[in-house]
Amino acid sequence: MSPTLPIYHEHQSSRLCAQHALNTLLQGDYFSAIDLAEIAKTLDEGEKEIDDKITQSQNMDDSGFFSSQVIMKALEVFNLSVIPIGKPGVEDAKRKPEDEVAFIANHQGIQSTF
Repeated sequence: MSPTLPIYHEHQSSRLCAQHALNTLLQGDYFSAIDLAEIAKTLDEGEKEIDDKITQSQNMDDSGFFSSQVIMKALEVFNLSVIPIGKPGVEDAKRKPEDEVAFIANHQGIQSTF
């Protein structure tokens, strides 16, 4: 019989839901709020190049909120991608969720599958 491995889980602190969800999904302390803020800043800079009227970050705020785009970009480091559950082509994931690697669901009802 193989030994049981402990499950990594971060307890919620502040509003760092994205950080805790990513680290729990990846089963380790991979991302800090600073790491995610750097990703958000890079995304913000790219968005400002497209639309110079953007004055406030859409990817993070002072409360610890990070956008789903930050989560998607963070997971690219591990060659993982996010597929929003409402997109066409995810019917198999809806039909057989047990075949998926992981799910992240946010409080606004938007779900994604990997």
